[in-house]
Amino acid sequence: MLTHRLLYANYSRYLANSTAFVQNGPKIREVPLVVRRILDESRKPQTIPRAHTLIDKRLIERIEALSSNSSLIQLLETLKYSQVTPQIATLSLTKMSEFKDEYNKEGFASSAFIKRLLDIIVSGVEKDSTSLIEGLSLGVLELENLMDPLDAISFRRKMFEAALISMTDGVLKPCEIAKTVCIISEYFPDRGAKFRETDKFWPGIMDKSEEINSKNISTVCKALPHLKKSRDIVMKTIEYKLDDCYRDLDTSSALEVLGILTGIGERNRRILDNLSDWISLNIQKLSEKELLAFIYCFTSLEFTSLTFERTLERYMKAKGVRIKDIELISSICEYAFKFRLRNLTILEGVSEYFISHGKKLTPSQIHSVVRIFGELNYHPPNGFKFFENLENLLDNKFHEFDPIEILNILVGAVYLEVYPLNFVDKVFSKDFFTKCSNLSSPEKTEVDNLLRILESGIRVGVKGYERFPIWRSNSYQYVNRNFRVGKAAKKIMGPLGEIVGGLDRLNLDVILSSLPLTPIYIIDLMIYPSAAAKFTRLGKDTKNNMVTAVIIHPSEHYDSKGQHLIGIQAHRIRHLKQMNFKVMELSMKKLYHMSRSE
Repeated sequence: MLTHRLLYANYSRYLANSTAFVQNGPKIREVPLVVRRILDESRKPQTIPRAHTLIDKRLIERIEALSSNSSLIQLLETLKYSQVTPQIATLSLTKMSEFKDEYNKEGFASSAFIKRLLDIIVSGVEKDSTSLIEGLSLGVLELENLMDPLDAISFRRKMFEAALISMTDGVLKPCEIAKTVCIISEYFPDRGAKFRETDKFWPGIMDKSEEINSKNISTVCKALPHLKKSRDIVMKTIEYKLDDCYRDLDTSSALEVLGILTGIGERNRRILDNLSDWISLNIQKLSEKELLAFIYCFTSLEFTSLTFERTLERYMKAKGVRIKDIELISSICEYAFKFRLRNLTILEGVSEYFISHGKKLTPSQIHSVVRIFGELNYHPPNGFKFFENLENLLDNKFHEFDPIEILNILVGAVYLEVYPLNFVDKVFSKDFFTKCSNLSSPEKTEVDNLLRILESGIRVGVKGYERFPIWRSNSYQYVNRNFRVGKAAKKIMGPLGEIVGGLDRLNLDVILSSLPLTPIYIIDLMIYPSAAAKFTRLGKDTKNNMVTAVIIHPSEHYDSKGQHLIGIQAHRIRHLKQMNFKVMELSMKKLYHMSRSE
C-alpha cells in the first residue's frame, strides 16, 4: 500500500520532493519520493538509446591512445560539434583528469570549452542511459582539479537531476538505477545527505521489478548498502524475485548477493534459504574457495538450515580427505561449532582428515578442527589414532599456540574423558602464565575459567591425581547465570515441594564447595533428604548420595537437534554422578509446554 503527500520544495523546474508511506507487511515506513512536474503534455521521454557511429569508435580509439592534455585539446578543437557525442565528451574529461601533465587551469579549465563538454554530457544523458552512467561516473572524479569548483558542483547537481528525471520517465532499467545509486552515493561524503538522496530512487526499481532476473539481480543488490529508509522495500522486491530465479543464478551472482547481505549484516531468512537451496543444487560445481566463501558468509550472518547441513554432509562424504584447502575444513568445523551441528558424517570426515593431514595444519587450524569433538560431545570413531596424533602435535607445537586455543583443546579432551596429564606441568607453569599476562582483561578471565575447568575435571575424573602446581586466579570471579533457568527453577519449586514434603527441603542456586566457582558447579535446584540437611555444605569431598541435584537444560545445552548434551553439560552431569549426587535432568522446553497445557 502506498500513499504520498507533496512537499513543494522547488527541487528543480522538473522535479518536486514528496514523501510516501509504504506498508511492507506489518511495517509502515515513510520514504522519500520524487514527483515529476509535467510542463508540456506533448513532451515524451526519450527511451531510444543513441547509437554510436563508426566515427565515435575511431575517435574513442584515438583519444584512448593520447598521453597528454595538450594533444587531447588539439584533437577536440579539430572536431565538428556533431562529432562530440556525450560519450566522447565524458571520455575526454575523464582522460584530462587522469593525465599527469600540467595545464593552465585558469586559462583553459574555466573556459567555455570545458563548459561546452559538460553541456554536451548533460543534454545527452536523458537520451542515452549509457551516457548517463558514464556522466555520473565523471562526477565522482576530483573535477575541482580540472575546472572551477562551482562548475564542478553545478555539473554534479545537473547530473543528479538528470538521473532522477530519467528514473521518473522510466528510461532506466533496474540494474542501471542500482549503478546510479552506487555512483551518486559517492557524491556525498556525509552519510545522512547520501541516504537522503539515494533513497529517492527506490520507485524506479519497484516499477520495473518485472525486469529483474537471474542475470541482473546481483547488480540490483549492489544498491542496498547505499539505501536506508527504502532498503526494506528494495529488499522485499529482491526477495520475491529471487524466489523465481534463484535456480538460474551463476556462482558469481550467488556469491555477490550473499556478500552484499553479509556486508550490511542483513539476515533475510527467505533470501538465505534460497541461496542455501542453490548451493545444494550446485555443490558439485563449486570450487573449494567458493564453498569457503559461502560458509564464511553464513557464519557471519548466523544462518543455518537443515538443507545446508545436509549439503555439507554430502560434500564431506564425497570428498573427505581429498579436500585440498585446509581453510575449508577449518571453516566447516567453525560452522559446526557455532551452530552445534553434531552431524556424524561431518565429524567422522573431519577426524579422518585430521589423522591424514594433521601435520599440515597451523595451530589455529588444529584448534578449530579438534575442539569441536569435545564441545559437541562426540568421540572420534578412530579415537586412539586421533588423540595420538593430537598429542604429538601439541608436544611439538605447544609454544606456538595461543593460550586460549591450547586450553580449549585440553578442556575439550577432558569433556571426552581423555585426560591430558602430560600437559599439566606445561600449562600450570611460569612460562605459560607469563604468556597469559599479555592478554586483554576479558581473555584473562576466559583463561582463568578454562584453567578451573581443566583442573577440576582432572581432579574429579582421575582419582588420586594431585600433582597440580599451586596457582591463584587473578581475575574477579563473576558467574553469569542464565536468567531463564533461574526463573524456571523458581516456577517448579511449588510442585516439587508438594512431592517431596515441603519447600524447606529445597534450595536454589547451590554452590558446591571445594570446586571452582563456575556455572557448571552451581546446582539449579537441590533436593535434600531433610530440612536440617539443607544447611550442610556439599561438594567434592562430602557424602552426597542422599541429595538430588536438579539440572534444568535450556535449548543451548543441547546440539542443534536437541538430542545430545553438548560437551560441557555432559561433563557437568558426569561429574555430579562421580561425586555421588543423584541427578534429575529437566528440559526447559518440556517444562514450558507442560506449563502451557495446564
